Amino acid sequence: MDLLDENTQLRSELEKAQLNSDFAHKAVFKDGMYWLKGDSTPFCQRCWEIDHNIVHLGPAGYGTYYCPEELYQRKIRRK
Repeated sequence: MDLLDENTQLRSELEKAQLNSDFAHKAVFKDGMYWLKGDSTPFCQRCWEIDHNIVHLGPAGYGTYYCPEELYQRKIRRK
């Protein structure tokens, strides 16, 4: 049972590491946000650079975005 749990945990960690590696190689930093080609929603700079979490920013209106992972509303204007 313990080996099965450990195997599941290791697979999950490997999947996250592969996703992060793909993001690191494909993401472009522009206007204070990270962008992936073909994705119209940007990703949070802080979440990626500090926590290595890939988090889409939410639209806040008028070309601004907020990070749903943050307790504060992080608004960024798109240039």
